[in-house]
Amino acid sequence: MPGLNGVVSRHGTVYLPVTPCERPYIAISHDGGSTWQLSLVADTETIGWGELGLGMDKRGNPYAAWTAAADRLPYLAIYRDEALHWSAPLMIAAPGVNEAAEPQLVAGAAGQVAVSYYGSKNSPGLPFPPPCTSASSTCPGYEKETWDTYITETWNALERQPVFWSATLNNPTQPTWYGVTPSGLRVPNGFAGGSDAGTVGGPSLSGRMDYYGMTMAPDDTPWVGFAQECPFGLPIGGNPNCSQTVGGPNNGLFGMVGRLVRIRGEGKDIDH
Repeated sequence: MPGLNGVVSRHGTVYLPVTPCERPYIAISHDGGSTWQLSLVADTETIGWGELGLGMDKRGNPYAAWTAAADRLPYLAIYRDEALHWSAPLMIAAPGVNEAAEPQLVAGAAGQVAVSYYGSKNSPGLPFPPPCTSASSTCPGYEKETWDTYITETWNALERQPVFWSATLNNPTQPTWYGVTPSGLRVPNGFAGGSDAGTVGGPSLSGRMDYYGMTMAPDDTPWVGFAQECPFGLPIGGNPNCSQTVGGPNNGLFGMVGRLVRIRGEGKDIDH
Protein backbone atom coordinates (compact mmCIF):
# COMPACT_ATOMS: atom_id res chain seq x y z
CA MET A 1 0.00 0.00 0.00
CA PRO A 2 1.19 3.59 -0.57
CA GLY A 3 2.27 5.78 2.28
CA LEU A 4 3.93 3.01 4.35
CA ASN A 5 7.55 3.60 3.35
CA GLY A 6 10.19 4.52 5.90
CA VAL A 7 13.36 6.59 5.44
CA VAL A 8 16.83 6.51 6.99
CA SER A 9 18.99 9.60 7.52
CA ARG A 10 22.69 9.77 6.70
CA HIS A 11 23.34 9.37 10.43
CA GLY A 12 21.36 6.12 10.60
CA THR A 13 18.19 7.46 12.22
CA VAL A 14 15.15 5.48 11.08
CA TYR A 15 11.77 7.16 10.48
CA LEU A 16 8.59 5.13 9.96
CA PRO A 17 5.04 6.47 9.40
CA VAL A 18 2.35 5.10 11.71
CA THR A 19 -1.27 6.17 12.21
CA PRO A 20 -2.74 4.74 15.42
CA CYS A 21 -6.41 5.67 15.64
CA GLU A 22 -5.94 7.48 12.30
CA ARG A 23 -3.59 10.08 13.87
CA PRO A 24 -0.40 10.93 11.93
CA TYR A 25 2.75 9.91 13.81
CA ILE A 26 6.36 9.23 12.87
CA ALA A 27 8.18 6.49 14.80
CA ILE A 28 11.87 7.37 15.25
CA SER A 29 14.73 5.05 16.16
CA HIS A 30 18.34 6.11 16.78
CA ASP A 31 19.58 2.58 17.58
CA GLY A 32 18.63 0.44 14.62
CA GLY A 33 15.11 -0.30 15.80
CA SER A 34 15.89 -1.39 19.37
CA THR A 35 13.93 1.53 20.81
CA TRP A 36 11.42 3.93 19.29
CA GLN A 37 10.03 7.40 19.99
CA LEU A 38 6.71 8.64 18.60
CA SER A 39 6.46 12.13 17.13
CA LEU A 40 2.96 13.54 16.45
CA VAL A 41 3.01 15.21 13.04
CA ALA A 42 -0.31 17.05 13.45
CA ASP A 43 -3.20 16.97 15.91
CA THR A 44 -5.70 15.83 13.32
CA GLU A 45 -7.54 12.78 12.06
CA THR A 46 -6.43 11.27 8.78
CA ILE A 47 -8.39 9.22 6.27
CA GLY A 48 -7.00 6.42 4.14
CA TRP A 49 -6.51 3.18 6.03
CA GLY A 50 -3.42 4.16 7.97
CA GLU A 51 -1.51 5.70 5.08
CA LEU A 52 0.93 8.53 5.75
CA GLY A 53 3.35 9.68 3.07
CA LEU A 54 6.93 10.19 4.27
CA GLY A 55 10.06 11.34 2.47
CA MET A 56 13.44 12.95 3.10
CA ASP A 57 15.31 15.41 0.89
CA LYS A 58 19.04 15.23 0.12
CA ARG A 59 19.85 17.53 3.03
CA GLY A 60 18.09 15.19 5.47
CA ASN A 61 14.85 17.14 5.99
CA PRO A 62 11.83 14.80 6.41
CA TYR A 63 8.34 15.63 5.13
CA ALA A 64 4.95 14.01 5.75
CA ALA A 65 1.68 14.11 3.77
CA TRP A 66 -1.82 12.85 4.52
CA THR A 67 -5.49 13.38 3.70
CA ALA A 68 -7.46 15.07 6.50
CA ALA A 69 -10.74 13.50 7.56
CA ALA A 70 -12.32 16.90 8.20
CA ASP A 71 -12.18 18.15 4.60
CA ARG A 72 -10.67 15.19 2.67
CA LEU A 73 -7.89 17.38 1.26
CA PRO A 74 -4.13 16.67 1.16
CA TYR A 75 -1.77 18.31 3.66
CA LEU A 76 2.00 18.60 3.99
CA ALA A 77 4.10 19.11 7.15
CA ILE A 78 7.84 19.72 7.43
CA TYR A 79 10.04 18.18 10.10
CA ARG A 80 11.69 20.53 12.59
CA ASP A 81 14.12 20.06 15.50
CA GLU A 82 14.93 16.38 15.00
CA ALA A 83 11.21 15.50 14.56
CA LEU A 84 10.25 16.84 17.96
CA HIS A 85 8.34 19.58 16.18
CA TRP A 86 6.63 19.77 12.80
CA SER A 87 5.52 22.82 10.86
CA ALA A 88 1.89 23.84 10.73
CA PRO A 89 0.14 21.72 8.04
CA LEU A 90 -0.10 23.23 4.56
CA MET A 91 -3.10 22.36 2.40
CA ILE A 92 -1.59 21.51 -1.00
CA ALA A 93 -4.49 20.42 -3.22
CA ALA A 94 -4.39 21.56 -6.83
CA PRO A 95 -6.81 24.42 -7.65
CA GLY A 96 -10.36 23.11 -8.02
CA VAL A 97 -9.77 19.80 -6.20
CA ASN A 98 -12.33 19.39 -3.41
CA GLU A 99 -11.56 15.81 -2.39
CA ALA A 100 -8.36 13.77 -2.34
CA ALA A 101 -7.20 10.27 -1.42
CA GLU A 102 -4.14 7.98 -1.27
CA PRO A 103 -1.25 10.50 -0.95
CA GLN A 104 2.32 9.44 -1.62
CA LEU A 105 5.41 11.59 -1.06
CA VAL A 106 8.96 11.72 -2.40
CA ALA A 107 11.68 14.34 -1.95
CA GLY A 108 14.74 15.36 -3.95
CA ALA A 109 17.04 18.34 -3.56
CA ALA A 110 16.87 20.44 -0.40
CA GLY A 111 13.33 21.83 -0.16
CA GLN A 112 12.01 19.81 -3.11
CA VAL A 113 8.93 17.75 -2.25
CA ALA A 114 6.42 16.06 -4.55
CA VAL A 115 3.11 14.55 -3.44
CA SER A 116 0.99 12.32 -5.67
CA TYR A 117 -2.69 11.72 -4.90
CA TYR A 118 -6.07 11.02 -6.44
CA GLY A 119 -8.07 14.24 -6.70
CA SER A 120 -11.70 14.90 -7.62
CA LYS A 121 -13.16 18.18 -8.86
CA ASN A 122 -16.76 16.96 -9.15
CA SER A 123 -17.10 15.58 -5.62
CA PRO A 124 -20.03 17.25 -3.82
CA GLY A 125 -17.49 18.56 -1.30
CA LEU A 126 -18.34 20.06 2.07
CA PRO A 127 -20.50 19.44 3.97
CA PHE A 128 -19.69 15.74 3.51
CA PRO A 129 -22.33 13.15 4.40
CA PRO A 130 -21.44 10.48 6.97
CA PRO A 131 -18.43 8.53 5.67
CA CYS A 132 -19.23 5.74 3.26
CA THR A 133 -17.95 2.36 4.45
CA SER A 134 -17.62 -1.06 2.97
CA ALA A 135 -21.09 -1.76 4.34
CA SER A 136 -22.65 1.09 2.34
CA SER A 137 -24.66 0.21 -0.72
CA THR A 138 -25.02 3.77 -1.93
CA CYS A 139 -23.45 7.14 -1.30
CA PRO A 140 -25.92 9.83 -2.41
CA GLY A 141 -24.40 12.62 -4.46
CA TYR A 142 -21.31 10.65 -5.46
CA GLU A 143 -22.78 8.48 -8.20
CA LYS A 144 -20.90 10.35 -10.93
CA GLU A 145 -17.72 11.23 -9.06
CA THR A 146 -14.49 10.89 -11.05
CA TRP A 147 -10.84 11.05 -9.99
CA ASP A 148 -7.62 12.17 -11.66
CA THR A 149 -4.04 11.35 -10.65
CA TYR A 150 -2.19 14.49 -9.52
CA ILE A 151 1.33 15.51 -8.62
CA THR A 152 1.78 18.64 -6.52
CA GLU A 153 5.39 19.79 -6.12
CA THR A 154 7.43 22.55 -4.52
CA TRP A 155 11.12 23.43 -4.76
CA ASN A 156 11.15 25.80 -1.77
CA ALA A 157 9.33 23.89 0.96
CA LEU A 158 11.76 25.22 3.59
CA GLU A 159 10.80 28.84 2.95
CA ARG A 160 8.10 30.61 4.94
CA GLN A 161 5.65 30.65 2.03
CA PRO A 162 6.39 27.75 -0.33
CA VAL A 163 5.11 27.88 -3.90
CA PHE A 164 3.42 24.74 -5.26
CA TRP A 165 2.88 23.57 -8.83
CA SER A 166 0.32 20.91 -9.76
CA ALA A 167 -0.69 18.90 -12.80
CA THR A 168 -2.66 15.76 -13.64
CA LEU A 169 -0.77 12.78 -15.03
CA ASN A 170 -3.82 11.54 -16.94
CA ASN A 171 -5.64 13.57 -19.56
CA PRO A 172 -8.36 15.36 -17.50
CA THR A 173 -10.93 14.34 -20.13
CA GLN A 174 -10.04 10.70 -19.36
CA PRO A 175 -10.29 10.25 -15.56
CA THR A 176 -8.27 7.64 -13.71
CA TRP A 177 -11.31 6.28 -11.84
CA TYR A 178 -15.03 6.51 -12.51
CA GLY A 179 -17.93 6.40 -10.06
CA VAL A 180 -15.90 5.79 -6.92
CA THR A 181 -17.26 7.04 -3.59
CA PRO A 182 -15.29 9.14 -1.10
CA SER A 183 -11.75 7.82 -0.63
CA GLY A 184 -12.45 5.04 -3.09
CA LEU A 185 -14.23 2.71 -0.69
CA ARG A 186 -17.22 1.77 -2.82
CA VAL A 187 -18.46 1.84 -6.38
CA PRO A 188 -21.95 3.35 -6.32
CA ASN A 189 -24.84 2.07 -8.37
CA GLY A 190 -25.95 4.41 -11.12
CA PHE A 191 -22.79 5.82 -12.73
CA ALA A 192 -23.37 5.68 -16.48
CA GLY A 193 -20.80 3.19 -17.69
CA GLY A 194 -19.04 3.07 -14.33
CA SER A 195 -17.49 0.03 -12.73
CA ASP A 196 -20.09 -2.60 -11.96
CA ALA A 197 -22.86 -0.05 -12.42
CA GLY A 198 -25.36 -2.87 -12.65
CA THR A 199 -24.47 -4.18 -9.20
CA VAL A 200 -26.06 -2.51 -6.20
CA GLY A 201 -23.21 -1.01 -4.24
CA GLY A 202 -20.63 -2.74 -6.38
CA PRO A 203 -17.36 -4.13 -5.06
CA SER A 204 -14.59 -2.20 -3.37
CA LEU A 205 -12.01 -0.69 -5.71
CA SER A 206 -9.71 0.27 -2.85
CA GLY A 207 -7.33 -2.62 -3.51
CA ARG A 208 -6.79 -1.60 -7.12
CA MET A 209 -6.49 2.08 -6.21
CA ASP A 210 -3.99 1.41 -3.42
CA TYR A 211 -1.33 -0.19 -5.52
CA TYR A 212 0.38 2.63 -7.33
CA GLY A 213 3.97 3.74 -6.90
CA MET A 214 5.95 6.97 -6.79
CA THR A 215 9.67 7.57 -6.91
CA MET A 216 12.16 10.40 -7.42
CA ALA A 217 14.53 9.87 -10.35
CA PRO A 218 18.25 10.73 -10.08
CA ASP A 219 17.57 13.99 -11.95
CA ASP A 220 14.99 14.99 -9.28
CA THR A 221 11.99 14.33 -11.51
CA PRO A 222 9.03 12.66 -9.72
CA TRP A 223 7.57 9.63 -11.50
CA VAL A 224 4.30 7.80 -10.78
CA GLY A 225 3.07 4.43 -12.00
CA PHE A 226 -0.67 3.82 -11.70
CA ALA A 227 -3.64 2.01 -13.23
CA GLN A 228 -6.33 3.80 -15.24
CA GLU A 229 -9.86 2.46 -15.58
CA CYS A 230 -11.95 1.72 -18.67
CA PRO A 231 -15.45 1.21 -17.22
CA PHE A 232 -16.85 -2.03 -18.61
CA GLY A 233 -14.16 -1.79 -21.28
CA LEU A 234 -16.02 1.07 -22.97
CA PRO A 235 -14.16 3.79 -24.86
CA ILE A 236 -14.11 6.91 -22.69
CA GLY A 237 -13.37 10.38 -24.03
CA GLY A 238 -11.55 9.05 -27.06
CA ASN A 239 -9.04 7.20 -24.88
CA PRO A 240 -7.22 4.89 -27.35
CA ASN A 241 -6.39 2.47 -24.52
CA CYS A 242 -10.09 1.77 -23.91
CA SER A 243 -12.08 -0.29 -26.36
CA GLN A 244 -15.10 -2.56 -26.47
CA THR A 245 -12.78 -5.56 -26.32
CA VAL A 246 -11.00 -4.49 -23.12
CA GLY A 247 -12.08 -5.75 -19.73
CA GLY A 248 -14.16 -8.52 -18.25
CA PRO A 249 -17.31 -8.61 -16.16
CA ASN A 250 -16.13 -5.70 -14.02
CA ASN A 251 -13.94 -3.26 -15.91
CA GLY A 252 -10.76 -2.88 -17.90
CA LEU A 253 -7.53 -1.48 -16.50
CA PHE A 254 -4.30 -0.47 -18.16
CA GLY A 255 -0.99 0.72 -16.72
CA MET A 256 0.22 4.31 -16.95
CA VAL A 257 3.51 6.01 -16.07
CA GLY A 258 3.78 9.78 -15.80
CA ARG A 259 6.11 12.46 -14.51
CA LEU A 260 5.96 16.13 -13.58
CA VAL A 261 8.43 18.10 -15.68
CA ARG A 262 9.55 21.64 -14.94
CA ILE A 263 10.06 23.65 -18.13
CA ARG A 264 12.15 26.79 -17.74
CA GLY A 265 12.02 29.67 -20.17
CA GLU A 266 10.91 33.24 -20.84
CA GLY A 267 11.00 34.17 -17.18
CA LYS A 268 8.53 31.56 -15.98
CA ASP A 269 8.32 27.88 -15.08
CA ILE A 270 5.59 25.59 -16.38
CA ASP A 271 4.86 22.13 -15.03
CA HIS A 272 3.17 19.39 -17.01
